[in-house]
Amino acid sequence: MLGPVSEILLRSRGQKFKQAQRDPMEAQERAFQRLRRKSASITANCYQDFIKDSKPQSYQNIEPEFKNQLESPQKSKLVFAAITSGTTGPRKKIPINTEVAHIFKKSQLTLASILLEKTGQNPIVSPSVTWTGPANLGHLDSGLPYGLISGFLSGNAPKFLRKQRFPSELCNELCNLEEKADALAIECRDQDIRFIAAMPNYMQQLSRTLNRKLSLNNLSELWPNLEALIFSGSPIGPYRDELKKSLGKDLP
Repeated sequence: MLGPVSEILLRSRGQKFKQAQRDPMEAQERAFQRLRRKSASITANCYQDFIKDSKPQSYQNIEPEFKNQLESPQKSKLVFAAITSGTTGPRKKIPINTEVAHIFKKSQLTLASILLEKTGQNPIVSPSVTWTGPANLGHLDSGLPYGLISGFLSGNAPKFLRKQRFPSELCNELCNLEEKADALAIECRDQDIRFIAAMPNYMQQLSRTLNRKLSLNNLSELWPNLEALIFSGSPIGPYRDELKKSLGKDLP
């Protein structure tokens, strides 16, 4: 039953996303008004006024505010301190509150609806690999848990999206990528993996490692029905040629 019901859910989600994309500025305005109702500090009456009055801020400018929030997590309703990957500069700590965590969950449902439309495969019931850093690296002095943002995103996905997702939570917390790849090879050797989600450099490392460990020419020999790569964090362009070779196909 999970397959048909979840497909209806995802298609409904996809329709809402398409509707928002038809007029993105109107959708942005609605989102802004929701934020405005929740925050007395927003004085602009509409989104256009807000972007006119607001200047882009560097991380250095907002770091003191982030630091204050991380030192008093209860006051800001924080649930996690997310560490960036460092692929575009020094690693940064990003405070995650309950509302942001909820937005992450909703965005992953939207992504799943897009995958269903583009590939015809339901990500909720199709085996997939999400290759991230560990989410649990310890606790700050304030007691707030911290870890890599990619690990938090994976672990914070709705439970039904994680049922067919590999590696297992225990495997995913391994910090040594070689050990983690060994564990993944055991878990996924007989799985019909349809999707891989990772940052491009992580994806490159994974495909190299699995091909070497399993004596493969490319990952298509292991997962012939691989449908799509999902990436974030940095552009895939510099990695595309090698990924095409190590995967054995050029995926969307």
